[in-house]
Amino acid sequence: MAQSLHPPLYVFLEAIVQQQQKNQVISNQTQSRQTKLEGVSDEPQKASNPKSAVQSASVQRKEYAFDWGAFALIEFLVSCQRLIGKKYKTALDIGAGMGVQTAIMRHAGLEVFQVDKYSESADFQVDFIEHEFKQKFDIIYCSHVIEHQRNVGAFLDKIFDSLEDDGLLLISAPKHPAERLIEGHLNCFFTTYFIQHLIHAGFDCKNGKFLSCGGIENAAIVPKAANFCTTERKEDGYQWTAKHQERSFLPLKNQELKTAVWFLHNCQIITSTGPSSINIKFPAPRTEFGIELALNRWGIHVSL
Repeated sequence: MAQSLHPPLYVFLEAIVQQQQKNQVISNQTQSRQTKLEGVSDEPQKASNPKSAVQSASVQRKEYAFDWGAFALIEFLVSCQRLIGKKYKTALDIGAGMGVQTAIMRHAGLEVFQVDKYSESADFQVDFIEHEFKQKFDIIYCSHVIEHQRNVGAFLDKIFDSLEDDGLLLISAPKHPAERLIEGHLNCFFTTYFIQHLIHAGFDCKNGKFLSCGGIENAAIVPKAANFCTTERKEDGYQWTAKHQERSFLPLKNQELKTAVWFLHNCQIITSTGPSSINIKFPAPRTEFGIELALNRWGIHVSL
């Protein structure tokens, strides 16, 4: 069971991982291993990785170390592997930093563009909301960026407008306690708030995927909702409409939800076996990407 931790103020996430064997590689065969995840950990800097060209799935194995948005990326890459390079060709990495997640997606076969006004290596060293892109993207990846936005609605509207109509948004955000003051975190994305923001922005959470990763982060893999019209942006969030209900996998009613637990909706590769445990199960046979993921703060290693 998850333990309640009380770290110093400047620490907001500290992962405690219980495994039968420490540093054991998670199998990419049909067998799955249950991984116990508890607690919270502090937010790391993104590791450095040089910009690389689009690569095929048959490249030599390479290891990447990162943590945030990892489970949503694993779920997408494996479950949609056959569509990469066909339906899903281009991706935009918002707030790409040093480019680790960009390198992983390029390794998997996507043509990835980076937008980050603070990164000299980004393809677009501009403000995401203000920049007018000349193309739309099949995939938009946004890991732990939305919590820094002063206007969440405008940010999600820009993402919606930059995404192809049949594209997917992969987005993740921290969900540390609202009482915890963290520099730069202007918003808290508990499950209840995160789902509502996505639904009001026109994303389909019912037919998409949602990953409540313990008490650490929330993530979603969502398409555009077929019942959304941009005129809804003029509405306020005072009431839930029938359209909102159609986009939600949870019944939209006044209620209390447990948010610091593992909960997964519509996921094929990652499944939850309880409030503090998950299974990562890979289909067989499949072509391996040659990607090794070192999720150090979770204490696990995943071979894709």
